[in-house]
Amino acid sequence: MIAPAMNTRPDEVLPFPVLARQKARISRQIRLKHLPRLATIARAGGDGALEVTLAFSYDSRGHVHVTGELAGTLVLDCTGCAESREFALDLDFECFVVVSDQQASEISTSNDVLVAEGAEISVADIVEDEILLSLPERLCASQPCERLPEMRYPALNEIESAPGDDVSSESPFAVLAELQISDPD
Repeated sequence: MIAPAMNTRPDEVLPFPVLARQKARISRQIRLKHLPRLATIARAGGDGALEVTLAFSYDSRGHVHVTGELAGTLVLDCTGCAESREFALDLDFECFVVVSDQQASEISTSNDVLVAEGAEISVADIVEDEILLSLPERLCASQPCERLPEMRYPALNEIESAPGDDVSSESPFAVLAELQISDPD
């Protein structure tokens, strides 16, 4: 039997071994202020909260297994054009929560493992890395970004100079080509 979903406070820590034993399911809204690393690169979109649902259980070897769903809207800056754009976050994930590096080494390397400092962990600790890993490298679908400002550098001979200015079309490295390196031997 699976326990009914619980709404908990975002700053509350969760006794994950107890929740796994009860096969608990937790639903919560979490704000960016509880996700400090994410808050440095994103702003809240939509209603400002991310919807999080976590289900706890034990696997066959006795490790705490967490499956989760995340949904919400973030505002990110495009790395191509530097404009802010909304990004719809819709993420399913799973991970194992353990209390020691030794337990972490027992779990297959193909699984995400989170090492807790004790028998309690916060929802933010569970979801923040998952969100960061799911963010796109760039927001714009086209390459280069369709909103990228035009970068135009006219050739030296196209620059209009004021009278008396000596603008040379010679390469700035021409002087280096004239230098001769003498062999000290």
